[in-house]
Amino acid sequence: MKLAKGKRTYLMLTGAVGLTLLAGVYFFMAFYYQGHFLPSTKLNGMSVSGKSKEDVEKMITEGIGGYDLTLKTRQEGKEVIKGADISLAPKFGDSILKRLKEQNSFAWPAALFSERELKEPTMVGFDEAKLEKLLEELDCMQKENQKEPKDAHCSEYQPGGYEIVP
Repeated sequence: MKLAKGKRTYLMLTGAVGLTLLAGVYFFMAFYYQGHFLPSTKLNGMSVSGKSKEDVEKMITEGIGGYDLTLKTRQEGKEVIKGADISLAPKFGDSILKRLKEQNSFAWPAALFSERELKEPTMVGFDEAKLEKLLEELDCMQKENQKEPKDAHCSEYQPGGYEIVP
């Protein structure tokens, strides 16, 4: 079946415009993902999909801001060390930018259908001297508040058997 010349020209023109638009979207998104993380990307368990380096640094900084370390002590006690008390702060260097540059921004369509988990070992720092001082000052670390541990032992035999006594 032959198409009329005008109809065939219309279909070819429509196809060319469609392909041009599709290529335009593809290259626009590839350019966008040169400065943003690809879809379905996680950094240390935190979703960074579509986020820029600055956005990720802000998220991490906000997360660190309210950080508290809660220590569970014997007899159901607990003590808290606040992140601010040990000068807990982010240490980014160029690690996030490096991770961003490692990705292939032209592979963004494939990233829509797969997950990427990135690990960055050190993104926070703290003052070790302050932590050491705070640990020494904890109530549970004071000699007068410490109890000598007792070894667990078995009870005397009872009709149900032995029991472990803490």
